[in-house]
Amino acid sequence: MKRILAGERLVELETEMMRKDGSSVWVELVATPLENEKGELGGIIESFRDITSRKEAEKKLLYLSLHDPLTGLYNRAYFEEEMARLNPQRQGPISILVMDLDGLKIVNDTLGHQAGDELLRTAARLIRRCLRKEDCLARIGGDEFAAILVKTGTSAAQEICQRIRQAVEDYNQKEKPLIPLSLSIGMATTEGSLSLNEVFKQADNNMYREKLLARKQHPQRHRPSPHGRPRGPGFRHQGTHRPPRRIGNPYGPKTGIRREPYGQPQAPGPIPRHRGSGYTRSHSF
Repeated sequence: MKRILAGERLVELETEMMRKDGSSVWVELVATPLENEKGELGGIIESFRDITSRKEAEKKLLYLSLHDPLTGLYNRAYFEEEMARLNPQRQGPISILVMDLDGLKIVNDTLGHQAGDELLRTAARLIRRCLRKEDCLARIGGDEFAAILVKTGTSAAQEICQRIRQAVEDYNQKEKPLIPLSLSIGMATTEGSLSLNEVFKQADNNMYREKLLARKQHPQRHRPSPHGRPRGPGFRHQGTHRPPRRIGNPYGPKTGIRREPYGQPQAPGPIPRHRGSGYTRSHSF
């Protein structure tokens, strides 16, 4: 930062300086001129102030404003700014990938949000490895990721999608996690006069189309089990889980009371004769 006021009579400057031990420090330099009785410049007073902590706080705030704190990827705000900045005519073809993490809600509901967070971090790490350094990868929703691939046509984008699917499959086979990773991926590329917003909508629709197709082909995948845990490949029950017992009529046939549909007892009839009692007893209410 540099500020000059009153005809260059006051100068403020923020700069990075080196200490004797080689470490760097941010300082704010303020130079104030000294004038004599005739108004002539007689000297300058310089003052330095350490502003390293403030600079680090500003850097942290800037990072948090552009990144997702859970995965370390860019957030939706940065992704939208990047789409507005890019020009398909100059930097095309541009492809957009939209990826959805399948079954995240079930994992959160059954195994806890900590398990869901770890699943998100794993997905982000695998996707990042399959992209180039210059590609923009962001987490744009709770379970949704998106990537902008500059100068990438349809065939190259399809290869990247296949690379991501293969990485997910290799991870499930090698690590054999309790929660298998599953991604639905949609892709679209700029064609003609399509804007990036329109390309994003196409990729999003293609992703949902793939998700619906996968649900039809694997109806049991990521579906909650009767005992409160997901079922399907990789979801193993731990401990002893017994099916809930059906509670019958606690009174039984001895009293003659039976349950109505909504749990209201019906007025009992005569109590049946017990063997060996020698008599029959009846009650009326």
